[in-house]
Amino acid sequence: MDSNFRNEEVTHKETKTPRRWFKIVAPIALAFVLVFGVWFGSSNYSTAAVVAFDVNPSIELSVNRSGKIIKVNSRNMEAHEVVGDMRLKGVNLDVAVNALVGSMVQKGYITDMDNAILITVNSNDSEMGEQLQERLTSEVSTLLKGLSVDGAILAQSADDDFAEDLAEKYGISRSKASLIEKLIAQDPTLTYEDVVDLSINDISLLIESRQTDIEQVKTSGHASDKKYIGYDRATSIAFSHAEVNAEEVRELEVELDTDDGYLIYEVEFKHNNTEYEYDIDAISGKILKFETDGRGVSRPSDPQGTDKDKTSSSEIISQDAALDIALKHAGVTRNQLHDLEIELDRDDGRRLYEIEFEVGNTEYEYDIDAVSGRILKSEVDGRQGSKTSDSQQGSTKPSTSSGLLSQDAALDIALKHAGVTRNQLRELEIELDRDDGRRYYEIEFEVGNTEYEYDIDAVSGRILDFEIDHDDDDDQTRSTTRTTKATTKATTKATTKATTKATTKATTKATTQATTTTTTQAPASTRLSAAGARSMVLNRFGGMIEKIEYNYDGSNPLYKGEAVKPGSRVVFEINARTSSFTKWDVGNDNDWDKWAHAVPNMITMNQAANSVISRSGQNYTFVQKIEFNWDDEEPLYQGEAFYRGHKISFEIRAYGGGFYKWDLDGGDETWAEKYYNVR
Repeated sequence: MDSNFRNEEVTHKETKTPRRWFKIVAPIALAFVLVFGVWFGSSNYSTAAVVAFDVNPSIELSVNRSGKIIKVNSRNMEAHEVVGDMRLKGVNLDVAVNALVGSMVQKGYITDMDNAILITVNSNDSEMGEQLQERLTSEVSTLLKGLSVDGAILAQSADDDFAEDLAEKYGISRSKASLIEKLIAQDPTLTYEDVVDLSINDISLLIESRQTDIEQVKTSGHASDKKYIGYDRATSIAFSHAEVNAEEVRELEVELDTDDGYLIYEVEFKHNNTEYEYDIDAISGKILKFETDGRGVSRPSDPQGTDKDKTSSSEIISQDAALDIALKHAGVTRNQLHDLEIELDRDDGRRLYEIEFEVGNTEYEYDIDAVSGRILKSEVDGRQGSKTSDSQQGSTKPSTSSGLLSQDAALDIALKHAGVTRNQLRELEIELDRDDGRRYYEIEFEVGNTEYEYDIDAVSGRILDFEIDHDDDDDQTRSTTRTTKATTKATTKATTKATTKATTKATTKATTQATTTTTTQAPASTRLSAAGARSMVLNRFGGMIEKIEYNYDGSNPLYKGEAVKPGSRVVFEINARTSSFTKWDVGNDNDWDKWAHAVPNMITMNQAANSVISRSGQNYTFVQKIEFNWDDEEPLYQGEAFYRGHKISFEIRAYGGGFYKWDLDGGDETWAEKYYNVR
């Protein structure tokens, strides 16, 4: 009996043991699953590296540890053109790189003449960053060869700060700013101003020429110099000008350098007992400066010696030569001209020709460097639009050889923002200017009774500032205004002939401003656009905007809304006058989980807003509010929009973008009263 009892006891204990172990192990296993699940989920949405590609388009891709893209940042207008309607979120990095490089080649940003690309990797994991650099360099090189381009690739690592201050100061990408920072640290003879306006291709050429070994920058291939005259040609021009034979020259040195945002060849040599130094424009071959034995002289070049009869006794180009340059740029001939005025002037030590003439109803003004023949400024007043001042190269590319946008490209940006076309314009003026090291275009024009003024970054294409003055005066006042302007213009011309140029400009500006102030309304202050507000939120927070609404207030206009991403929600307010956040409250939220699976198949809020504007047929339509409404069967974007005299209530299917509702009401003056100065 005792034996039976012991057997039962042992059996009983043995059957209880597994349960006790299960109670201990199960919570541990569950905790492990939860921790691993959280880690796995967060790793999919956290940034492991930021990869940037710069040519002139500048594109940043944020990738996770799985190598998938979680964010795309197009940092300038060219980048937006390259990305187009590609949906790259969730795509493997390799696939995205293939698509982006192909688009850059297809759109003419990478060519045999501009073949350099800068790859920048920013990662807290140095080993991962190094591997990404090597892999992407190899992939891009292979891609370019497959597209019949022998590419030059610069690859660099970057810190978290990513040269943000420098990029903001000069209006360039963070990647380019980081490269310039490293170049100048290695070569202190250069300054930021020397190279900030150069393209990536030109910077690459400069690095190769100076044989500069930059820490943390790896190079492969050779940047194209096909658009430049080359070392041999520059040397030949200098020898011809100095009237020496190559066999008699000693201590010849030729170096590619930069001057005021342009590449030049510096040629130095000795002949007999005389030392010669030349600065030669790398594109045109013009002699910008030469010295013999330290005595500096500036004169125009003529590699063949054919233009010596055109130069004046002071070694500057003649008035006829300067006029020919202006006419070629304007695309007109001498027999079309009337009211021609040419004056030799000096500005900040530089001698220049100021040329003014009229063709038909169009007035032209040019400032032309009296030594190099370079077009420093051009203005066209009339309905003809403005031609690019890309020297005499006749380039129609989006950007100039110096890495700047052309005047035409800058004008297109302004027109797109204003919602008007070229054939509507009057009184068009475009001028390239510099402020605190940043180069930008000042653009002014009129459409109907509205005056527009834009400042557009000449490198990135970003709109730095704009003003829109809606003149709603009655017919008599408008007539008075036009008469006043005409009188002012006539008086100005008379004053110009009677007084010095400097006095005239000051008097004209003061008179015009004073007269205009008494006859027209003050310029209406502009507001941050709805698209700009959405972009600010997404750039700062990521995820997607759930709702955003513009609240009209004459003194404190605001955009209010909410955005969500995995685990978080932000409630925001943006001052539409200052384009600054006045509220930014982030909290925990899991709403994203409801529709995360559907996001890749839905159109974006920006696409929905753009479809409303497109369907309205009015470029100035303002989407005053838009909200994402989740529903398993029919997720929708819904909201309200306004244009002159009309209100639109809309609902758009997030799957496919079709309109579910479109109610158009007439007789509504909300736009004219509240929204005319926003888009």
